[in-house]
Amino acid sequence: MNILVTGSEGFVGSFLVPELLKNNHSVVGIDRGDKTSTFNYLFFKIDLTEKLSLPKNKFDLVVHCAAAKGDWNILDEDFYRDNVVATKNLITYLKTCEVKRLIHFSTVAVYSRAVTSGCEETKTEPDSVYGITKLESEILIRKYAKKVGLPTIVLRPSVIYGRQNFANMFNLIQQLSRSMPFQINPQGVVKSHVSANNVVDVVLKLLDRPKLFDGVKIFNLTERPYLDLESIIFIICDELKVNKPKINLPLWLVGIPFALLGFVGRILKTDTGFTTERLRKFSSSTHYTSEKLWTTLGKQKYNSEDELRDMVKWYKTL
Repeated sequence: MNILVTGSEGFVGSFLVPELLKNNHSVVGIDRGDKTSTFNYLFFKIDLTEKLSLPKNKFDLVVHCAAAKGDWNILDEDFYRDNVVATKNLITYLKTCEVKRLIHFSTVAVYSRAVTSGCEETKTEPDSVYGITKLESEILIRKYAKKVGLPTIVLRPSVIYGRQNFANMFNLIQQLSRSMPFQINPQGVVKSHVSANNVVDVVLKLLDRPKLFDGVKIFNLTERPYLDLESIIFIICDELKVNKPKINLPLWLVGIPFALLGFVGRILKTDTGFTTERLRKFSSSTHYTSEKLWTTLGKQKYNSEDELRDMVKWYKTL
């Protein structure tokens, strides 16, 4: 197949592109950063927030995973530009091409943090700028797909982790590696997550099942079992060979120091590792089920605990 991947040099793209090439697919990649990988594919250094000056093409599949995300040094307008404007520009380009199928990466952040357990039928009520702009971009894709009859699958992953990722899971591993005796109370907090390897495997399985591309479908993308934070902390500490924190601190007690450290970081323009947004995410239950996905595709390929341990092993080499 001839496949267009946006964000081809990003975290998900860096896992996806080599697997597509191994399966003898032809890949056209778009990324605003330089090509740093050694994978042999047609690469265009293009910022999707600007008009795409690309030749018309025929794509058997388009995988749109370029996006702005994070909770440090990113302005609201950055989220809007990188998530919404970029998607509008991609759609404008796709109108000039022949496209057979589309996979759009959205996020479980389109749901409210107040939702303690959600599925694809859960009302979309994002309460972060990231979630709001990702929902807007998802709606743009869905409307376009329905209008032109483009078979589309929207994937809503939760925290994506794995080697070479320096986001949420990395921050947790880093904090636990310091062997601090206390932690923010994790009891009852379920943290949905999915490894990059399982994300790629889902895309490959969808490629092998073209009949699933019927109209516009939405799937949450999280791993089973749905581990709570306490279990995740245990796995990480066990692999790090450090003691699990024994003292649970209430949320109200750590709110002030997190805010102060975040303020200091903004003043010094340095990521201290502590912000109120990270505290909110860490202490919020993000239990988003993916029964619809796994019932459709079958058992996930990679074991969640094995994937977590593998990321810790990578972390220990840094």
